[in-house]
Amino acid sequence: MDDVLKSEFDLPEGIADISKIEIESATQTRDSRTKSGFKTETKSVHKVQILDPATGTFLAAIIQHIFHSQFANKGGAWSSYIEQDLLPRLYGFMALWLYGQYYIEKNGEGVLVFITNNSFVDGIIHRQMRKSLLETFDKIYILDLHGNARKQETAPDGGKDENVFNIMAGISINIFIKTNKKKESELGKVFVRDLFGTRKLKYRFLNKHDLSQMSWNEIRPSLPNLEFIEIDYSNKKKYDKYFSG
Repeated sequence: MDDVLKSEFDLPEGIADISKIEIESATQTRDSRTKSGFKTETKSVHKVQILDPATGTFLAAIIQHIFHSQFANKGGAWSSYIEQDLLPRLYGFMALWLYGQYYIEKNGEGVLVFITNNSFVDGIIHRQMRKSLLETFDKIYILDLHGNARKQETAPDGGKDENVFNIMAGISINIFIKTNKKKESELGKVFVRDLFGTRKLKYRFLNKHDLSQMSWNEIRPSLPNLEFIEIDYSNKKKYDKYFSG
């Protein structure tokens, strides 16, 4: 995410950026003169928000504990940074995937980074989700870490393929970028990369590479399912004809 903020949004400080922007926010006060029917107010919020659906609440609690037990009475820049610029940018479990997408659409630009179950990249039931993501974001990066124990995945060379966590489902690191440069009628570009091997190998690779240092394959998701994986369509017409006949 740090690399994306620097390269795509011209924020030299990346994730450490503490600049603020003005936004219009609806209140609970009714006002028939507005389109929404409620009075709005201008708020100053941090431009870079940290949305962590899995551990955001935990992170905030830990940081608050460390701050109050170690730094609260020491003053200085660190104390003001914690209270004014770090904790206000941490969000918890309520900040789910669609919640983040909704606010990025509303804001006009932004980046989402999620580490998730990778079933959404080609699952039939997720095709409308993929369509929505393609319509919203300019660029989508999917680093598929595989490791699906249920499918008993192996590396292309036949070697062991391990999950990066102690779970059965495969994992992917997903980066969604909206810069407001894409035409509304266009679909976003999708870049994918597969990473097979042992857990140790995957950790080593992730520690040594950021987004700009990886080689990516651009794919063009096709209707009707718009999968976020590379698919050989050379026999698709024959396949479809067989099952439709």
